[in-house]
Amino acid sequence: MREPERCLHLEATNSLKINGGGNFMSAKLTTIVGDYRNVVIPENSVIYCDPPYKGTAGYTTAFSHTVFYDWCERQTALVVISEYWMPEDRFVCVASRKRKSTFSATNNALEKVEKLFVPKRQYKLYKRMMGGNGG
Repeated sequence: MREPERCLHLEATNSLKINGGGNFMSAKLTTIVGDYRNVVIPENSVIYCDPPYKGTAGYTTAFSHTVFYDWCERQTALVVISEYWMPEDRFVCVASRKRKSTFSATNNALEKVEKLFVPKRQYKLYKRMMGGNGG
């Protein structure tokens, strides 16, 4: 059986609508730019992280991916991470799409596969929230 279509809609009103197989949920969207370790996360949150992609250059500050992975796995709120690759023993890829890189200094036609990951222990929570059976 085909999985129901799932999509995210960001709206200008700072709200988020999630289509989890036909069941829409609305939520307030808060954007925070800064050190993830200093963010106070309210109850019933979903955390979306867009860290510096591992193996890419151009960032002016040091970033420990290992420390970030540990932090993600400790969260009780669902964590969704945008990245090209994450350790398969710790994270599950839940979505992917090809896109052209527009940030390359030498090749803006380069196609990359961007992926969304969740910590393995949160996979059932992710499936449940997106309208699946959690199994």
